[in-house]
Order: sequence, then C-alpha cells, then structure tokens
Amino acid sequence: MSLLFLAFLMTWFASNRLYRPVKQLVSTLTYENKRTSNARTDEFEEIQERFSALSNEREHLEKRLSQQIPQLRQNFLVQLTKGYLYDYNEASLKKRMENYGWIVQEHTFILLDIQLTGRYQATRMKEEDDSLITFAMANIAEDLTKELFQQYTVLNYYDLSAGIFLIVPNDKNNLHSSLHTLAEKITKAINQVLELKVTITISSKTDQVKQINYLFEEIGRGKRYREFENQNQIIHLNDLTDIRTEQQIYYPFEIEKEIIQCVRRGRINEAEAFIRQFFHYLIEHGGKEVNVQTSVMQLYSTIQHEILHAGMDPTVLYHGRNMYEELSQIRDLEWIIRWMVDQVIAPFIQYIESNMNLEMKQLVEEVVQYIQEHYMEDISLESCADQVGTTAYTLSKAFKKVLAINFIDYLTTVRIDQAKELLLNTTLKINDIAESVGYRHSYFNRIFKKQIGVPPSQFRKMKSNSS
Repeated sequence: MSLLFLAFLMTWFASNRLYRPVKQLVSTLTYENKRTSNARTDEFEEIQERFSALSNEREHLEKRLSQQIPQLRQNFLVQLTKGYLYDYNEASLKKRMENYGWIVQEHTFILLDIQLTGRYQATRMKEEDDSLITFAMANIAEDLTKELFQQYTVLNYYDLSAGIFLIVPNDKNNLHSSLHTLAEKITKAINQVLELKVTITISSKTDQVKQINYLFEEIGRGKRYREFENQNQIIHLNDLTDIRTEQQIYYPFEIEKEIIQCVRRGRINEAEAFIRQFFHYLIEHGGKEVNVQTSVMQLYSTIQHEILHAGMDPTVLYHGRNMYEELSQIRDLEWIIRWMVDQVIAPFIQYIESNMNLEMKQLVEEVVQYIQEHYMEDISLESCADQVGTTAYTLSKAFKKVLAINFIDYLTTVRIDQAKELLLNTTLKINDIAESVGYRHSYFNRIFKKQIGVPPSQFRKMKSNSS
C-alpha cells in the first residue's frame, strides 16, 4: 500500500513539473483576459486560441507593412535626393534598398520624368485640380510600366509631372528600345485619356546607389532642353549632344520696349499682342525651354522694375506671392501669356486707375508748369514723367482726367499758341520760329496747318492784311 501511495506521489510530482511550463505559458498569454474574466479550465484550448490570434495579428501587420513598402521606397528616394543619406556608404545604402524589397545586386538604376503640357488649352480640364490630373497620369504610367519592367517606383510630384525610378538587370537586352517603347506607350495613353501633350525625359544609367541623386539632377537640367511648343517629345539624355554646349541667347529688346510702353499707357490688349510677338520671336530663334524661361524671367523683371518706378511695392500689389517661383513652374506657352497679362499687368493697371485723386491734379499742374517753361526743348511724355517722378502711363491718365485732353495735344497747343504770337509780333523767319517752339521746319508747317487750317506763312499774311 505504501508503495502504491509513493508511486502516486511521484506521478503527481512529475506531472506537476511537466505541466508547470504549460501553466506559465497560459498565464503569460491570458494575463489580460484573467483581469476581466474567469480563467479557462482547458489551458490547451486557451493556448490554441491565443496562438491563432497572434498568427492573425502577425499576418495583419505583414499586410500593413507590404502596403507601406511603396511609400517607404518613395521616402528613401526623397531622402537620397535631398542629401540626407550622404554619409551612408554604398553597401549600407544597398542593404537598405534590399530591406525595402528591391533587388539591387548586378542591377542598373534609370530615371524617367513625365511632364504634362497643354494644360491651359485643355478646356475640358480647366476646372480640374492639377493634383488630380497628375494622380491620373501617375496611375497610367504605373499600369504601363509593369508590363515592361519588374522593379519600378512611380514618384508623384503633384505638379503635372511625375517620375519613374527603374531598377533593371545589367544584362537586360535592348534596354534603350524598351525605354523608348515605354515612353511611347505612356505618351499615347495620356494623349487619349487626358487629352494632353507630354514630354518624357530619360536619364542615363548608373549601378551606384550614391549616383542616383545625380540622375535626378540630370533630369532637372535635361528636361529644360525640350522644345517649348506644345507637342509630344521624348528626350534621351544619352543622345542629347548639345546639353553642355553654350547656345547664343536671342532676346527681343525692341519688343520688350513696346510691351513696357503698353503697360505705361494701360493698354492691356496691345500688351498681350506684343507679348505674343515676344514668344514668337523666342521660338523662332531656338525655342528650348531653358532659353525661353531665361527670357521670360527677364521680361518679368523689367515689368517689375516699372512697377517699382511707379512707387509701388510688388509684394503688396501681388499680396506676398512669390511671382518668380510661380513663373518658373509654368510649362505652357499660352498659360505664361495669360499669367503675364492677367496676374502681372492687369493688377498694376487696375491699381493705378483706382488710385487717381487730388495727387493727380498736383502732378498735372507741375507738368503744365514745366511745359510752359520748356516747350521749346525736345520733351516728351516719358521725359516729363521722369521729371516729376512718375510713369508715362500715370501721367497720361492724369492729363485726360484733369484737363480732358491728352498730353501730346496739350503740348502741341502750347507750342502752336506761342508760334502764333511770334508770327504776329515778330519778324523772325518761319524756320527760326519753328525751332524756337521745338519743331523742325517741315514738321512745323504740317502741324501748324493741321491745327489752324492754313500754313504759317499764310497765317502771317492774313493777320497783317487784316490789321
């Protein structure tokens, strides 16, 4: 009997030792549940349920992680191009890329840039947000890229442009042809679906992660060599021979002067016509975007100088907008023209017209006094405006508002009145009289006859006969 009891004790002791790890495991897995509910009696069932729950949670986390991979890849490329990973060596960078699921060993990196154009002419999309159009374009690019390449990341820039980062095997055959085929397919799809034109720029290639940053820089420079006209274009930077050659810049200075004169006189429609001539000249003389943008920036600078000369602060006039940055982001010819007219020139003219008051009267009085004293000199609207520190446009508007006559008519009246006095009260020759009132002899005869109805010589005879 004692042996049986001893055997029972040993069996209980052994089973308790064997069960203890299971009990501890159950205690660990069900700790939170025990705080709010009674513990289960079947520990193995509890272990099974908890293990199943952990497995489901692991699958859920893996799924979420896989969904975040594209964003993680994009963030990596952004950090790389911003220089945040400059201190990492090549091996570390490749390891990070492998952690994101990329295969990089014995592979080459290439970048494509997609730039939409013709946005302003696409009337069907004028009400659409640029970011929505770019999103649609990026989706089109992704769907077509997966047909030709296994490893890619589409970068949405949200400004009517996007990039495609490609990782291709070093031994891939006909890579140039495949890239061109992809570019053509994307172009055709965008033309059909979005009804826009597109410029696709294809970078050179590198097998070094630390050189990827230079692919982005190369694209930024190379895409500016597109023709500025609204047309489909594919640029292979490896084939672009003139990207580093100096090109002569043709700038239409005479047309610029005409634009400024229209701005001074408040003639918006004429200013727009000359701006169109300005762009026509640029395109005729090598319409690469890099050249056109440089000239457009110069034109805006000249208009801004006119605004400053008028005593206005462009920052206040344009409500703190960074106009240079806005202009640099526009890629469509028609869009730039409308921006120049509607966003730059029109607000300036409207401000001038809405602020004519008593100061204008004082301004006109000052110029009238100046004309009375200097009518015999070679003076003009511009020179008088400079004399009183205003713009020709402001002075012209002020004359019409205050005196109900334009500047040149007033100047002509003063000069002809003085000429009449000299014709009647002196024996000076007509040539001398013409010079004394600021005219050349031949022009004086024409302008006098136009104003009085008879030539100067006949006017003198008529008055002498009547007296």
